[in-house]
Amino acid sequence: MVWDAIAPHTSLGIADVRSPECALIHWGTGVDVAGLFLDRLDPAAVHEVFAAFPRDGFVDGISELTEAAARRAPAAYAMTWLAATANRCCGGGLPSSEDMLGQDPFGDA
Repeated sequence: MVWDAIAPHTSLGIADVRSPECALIHWGTGVDVAGLFLDRLDPAAVHEVFAAFPRDGFVDGISELTEAAARRAPAAYAMTWLAATANRCCGGGLPSSEDMLGQDPFGDA
């Protein structure tokens, strides 16, 4: 179930139709990691959650984990929003989806 919620990060809307649990994991992770739609949450509730679960070291920790994962399997990040991170950690070479836009792999064939 966690994979089903995490895998479609670049395709918003897929987790919503999988199951309520998938949607909760997907959107909860988006809020937690990137602050997506944080402005839609009640500020008092956000404060209460942060008081109970402090984010001390979260940014450095998630960055280290992401970079370690990119070093283990850099190709997994090709054409994703983390391609630049993988390229920085692994010496470049992976295309981003932006790199691929407007490219015709068949040329004039």
